[in-house]
Amino acid sequence: MAAFFSALALSLLLQLLLLAILPNPTTIFASKLLGFSIDLIHRDSSLSPLYDPSSTLAQRAEQAALRSMLHSRSIASRFANTTSMISSPVMAGPGEFLMKLLLGAPSSLYWAIIDTSSNVIWTTCRHCDNYPVKTPMFDPLQSSTYKN
Repeated sequence: MAAFFSALALSLLLQLLLLAILPNPTTIFASKLLGFSIDLIHRDSSLSPLYDPSSTLAQRAEQAALRSMLHSRSIASRFANTTSMISSPVMAGPGEFLMKLLLGAPSSLYWAIIDTSSNVIWTTCRHCDNYPVKTPMFDPLQSSTYKN
């Protein structure tokens, strides 16, 4: 149980550090030549599509604490039965930060959740039948900057 609270404290500390360091929104990477840019937007920002203007500051803080606790539990459960195998799973979940992506040339807008515990960024492309999604898909045939 102490390990859980230690992980929770670390998770909260890292999130507070990110909030203190990063302005909102933050352009992480932008290159018109490559056709790729990202805006980092906190989910409770008025710029976020998840923003609820009727929620109070206390409600947003409570929801952020709950998301952090659930995230910490998820991480702790992954390490509870560890083996020597290393993996980087891609999981959908209620992330703390969103990315506003502009992909391709001409660029198309996409919203994505940042997984700060992973090193993977991916999107589903049109003409791929491996993974059915309901969100807009990147069409590589419509982009002059796409390389296979």
